[in-house]
Amino acid sequence: MASVINNAQLSESKIEETINGEYGSLERFLDLNIDLARREAADSEIKDEIEEKKGKTGEVLSEDAICWISVGASFVYCVCYAIYSFIIVMCLKKSLSNHLQNNNNNPDEADRREKKLRNKAIMYYVLLAIPGIPLIIISVILCFPALIFQCLRYFLNAKIRDDPAPHANAERAENALGLVNAVGGANATGNPTQPSGNPAMLKKLKTITHVTRSDIDSYVPDFRSPWYRFYDYMDPSKSFNQKFRATELVKRTDIQHTSDTTCAICIFGFSSIQQVYLLPCGHYYHFDCLEKFKNYSLTGSFKCMLCQLNTLNHFLFYKDHGLDPKTTSFVR
Repeated sequence: MASVINNAQLSESKIEETINGEYGSLERFLDLNIDLARREAADSEIKDEIEEKKGKTGEVLSEDAICWISVGASFVYCVCYAIYSFIIVMCLKKSLSNHLQNNNNNPDEADRREKKLRNKAIMYYVLLAIPGIPLIIISVILCFPALIFQCLRYFLNAKIRDDPAPHANAERAENALGLVNAVGGANATGNPTQPSGNPAMLKKLKTITHVTRSDIDSYVPDFRSPWYRFYDYMDPSKSFNQKFRATELVKRTDIQHTSDTTCAICIFGFSSIQQVYLLPCGHYYHFDCLEKFKNYSLTGSFKCMLCQLNTLNHFLFYKDHGLDPKTTSFVR
């Protein structure tokens, strides 16, 4: 882990040289090291929205709770059924034992007892089947799918849990603290003080934000609560969604000189009275066509037909990193 850079030992040019040497560019340095703070801000915003939902709709059980409750209920039902079956079998065994003990040489009496025993056996089988059939149905519908679902989620999320990126982010954040301290100044205890470095460099630190296509393609959203995430993406009433979509609605006059003369969905051109949607990749669609296409998608996501950019990934990348689409540039 890199040590904290002392402001007294490094000049401003040395700081910039260190950033460029370790991270390639100042922009890349920002992308890697400010990510942690943005994630915390985004997580705080998501938690506030969840609490607001709970306040309006009451306490809602999570998907995990519902899943494990169904598994637990099925298990309890199986245990009760096993005890019940044991009692029925013991009763049947007792009836058979009595039949053998009371058997005599009278053929009529023997036939009568055998018929009675057969009727008892049928009754016991029926008593076993009445709760047994619902047990099979409940197990097939609730228990086994829930277990399979949990196993799939466990193995699919293994990569995210074992990803060393969080530790790398923490290390980069500590490195960033040293570099920011060097730019802004640091006291004897290593705590950051007011900025006193290169004004132009400080301005870059505050204003430069950009996202690349590789960032979007390699981003793995957290889908541990998928329905909430899809609802969050599709609900146009949310403030972030309004801000996000407002940056992509453009006027007809803005696309007169572009190569996209037709909508890739309906293959018709753009009229002056239609709303036109500009995807982050730079391709244009009719707003109505794009919304209808999203509604027919199982997840509400949409990939650009011309370059295959995943707009759901793009949206969640901005959302999870706390990026403002109005102040963040997307490098295609």
